[in-house]
Amino acid sequence: YNGPDVDGLPVGANVPGFHGSFVSPKVIDPAVVDANNLNAIPPSPEGGKAMIAWDPAGGGNISGSNFTIDVNGSYDIWAYIDPTPGLVEQWNIGLAGTADYWAQNNLFLNANGSSGVSWIFTRSASASALSLVDHGPGGPYSSWVTFGTIDLTNAAPGWRRLSIALSGTTVTGRLDMTEITGTTQADILGNFYIGYREDNAGVPAGLRPPTIDAVSVAPALVIAANPPLSGANPYEPGQPYRDVLDTGTGMTVTRGIGAAGTPPQGPIQYSPILVTYSAPPSPAPTVGNVTISCTRPTCPSVASVTALAGMVFEISLSGAIPPLGCTTLTLPVGQKVQYRSQPGNVNLDSAANTQDLLTLVQRINDGSANIPANLARYNVDRGGGVNTQDLLRLVQLLNGVNTTQVFSGQAVDPCPP
Repeated sequence: YNGPDVDGLPVGANVPGFHGSFVSPKVIDPAVVDANNLNAIPPSPEGGKAMIAWDPAGGGNISGSNFTIDVNGSYDIWAYIDPTPGLVEQWNIGLAGTADYWAQNNLFLNANGSSGVSWIFTRSASASALSLVDHGPGGPYSSWVTFGTIDLTNAAPGWRRLSIALSGTTVTGRLDMTEITGTTQADILGNFYIGYREDNAGVPAGLRPPTIDAVSVAPALVIAANPPLSGANPYEPGQPYRDVLDTGTGMTVTRGIGAAGTPPQGPIQYSPILVTYSAPPSPAPTVGNVTISCTRPTCPSVASVTALAGMVFEISLSGAIPPLGCTTLTLPVGQKVQYRSQPGNVNLDSAANTQDLLTLVQRINDGSANIPANLARYNVDRGGGVNTQDLLRLVQLLNGVNTTQVFSGQAVDPCPP
């Protein structure tokens, strides 16, 4: 379930497909204050209108879908979260069960009959947090299983990507790129539900009841990488990035794409590899689902995959990609990132040879070799700058001195489709 599409409905209308214990969910214009929307907020990343679920008279209210979420189902929505401490309110958004009919606040009553799995947001006078909880079949707060809690006390108010997915007995919850997992019983079934309870004097204008919007489901695509994707390759547009610099000083490759400790050259980072997605990928890349293949030995393995901020994943390899080959990283859903290594071929023609020495001399003399954007092409020894030491190292690479092989006259493999 990807949330309600309410943009075509009038403000104040009941949201079709939902019911409420006291008041059904309403359509709001987030930027306009009215009886249902007590303070103005920006529209969600989807733009337009949104849904709010509460009883403007105050107290508690639950809302539920008139449809069930399938076994092994999920939801993925935009939710506006205001964690600013001060007011006291709590909501939960869940599936495969139902919200407590009165949306009792477990913080004070130690009683809440919700069932299934939900994200629970709590805001109090001094703190705010979001917890992924298994309510089981319903019962007192003490019977719940909390899979994990995210402290939001110092977070800024705003729209956040919120999701829960069930697969067999596995529960996966995400707040943006922060993921929490847990284990529940198999084959649980119920609707998509929202519970809300505020505990304040009167009905303060600063309340932010559950406010959600639909997520447009588009494939999460790899849009950038470092080293760059072929479309952003600054030296060979449209071609897999080619590393032409030093392999290290012995028979083992210790420098290059994937080799830990390889220093960046200008804007090009060699290790770890950074991959940026257009949206949260599902499934997200892991060591278990990112595969690597090489056209030459010895192919490194995927050592770790780490989610960073902003849809970025950091992929560390066990070593450098092999020289003169094409290395392919295949990510979930079949997307590929490809790199090649051809030490010494600084003029980027078919093979490294003495013409590369001439090119490097010319670029040193005209000063362009030391422009930061050009370091990844001309700083052959990966040292502090491009100078005569790079000419010496290029001669060694061409002749196979203090490196893995003779590179003069050697072509690099094409990348498979």
